[in-house]
Amino acid sequence: MRVSRTAFTLCLVSVLMCLGVPGTAHAGSVPAGTVEIAPTFAYAHTSANGASTTVVSGGGYVGYAVTSLIEPRLRIAIDHFDLGFGIAGTTNQMTAGATLNFPVSGSVVPFVDAGAGFVRFGDNSSAILPELGAGVRALIGNSTSLNIGVAYQRQTDQGTTEDVVLVTLGVSFFLNRAR
Repeated sequence: MRVSRTAFTLCLVSVLMCLGVPGTAHAGSVPAGTVEIAPTFAYAHTSANGASTTVVSGGGYVGYAVTSLIEPRLRIAIDHFDLGFGIAGTTNQMTAGATLNFPVSGSVVPFVDAGAGFVRFGDNSSAILPELGAGVRALIGNSTSLNIGVAYQRQTDQGTTEDVVLVTLGVSFFLNRAR
């Protein structure tokens, strides 16, 4: 399945932004002890050999910053997919992983994310390994941020593998964030 050029471009830009941001930990970082609650929306559209797949996902995650850099998190999502020829459905996902928040001196915090989990459709389950993401969060005050990024998932079920690239948009609410 061919990944859309837009999703690939967003992924590349996010990764380059993450690699190119120097600085030391400052007020823009996510301090240790911060709890993050982040509702998220994601979208993907791919096409290959005359067929197309669209995925719309809603969910979110809860994370806890053990340091200003490392944040373990648990993510849940409900996805609706449409294969374009009369086959559509809904899946449930759960993944566990960690986010690496890069140290910055401003209000834009680049991050990368990795995890693993499962997706369930009816009576079938598939493994998600890996789940990778990259993006930036723009801090709004001390307790909120707007997040944009891309995520990649490899879903495997009984020898069938599907690669999914999603554009993500979300809002984070920080509890216990030091002022």
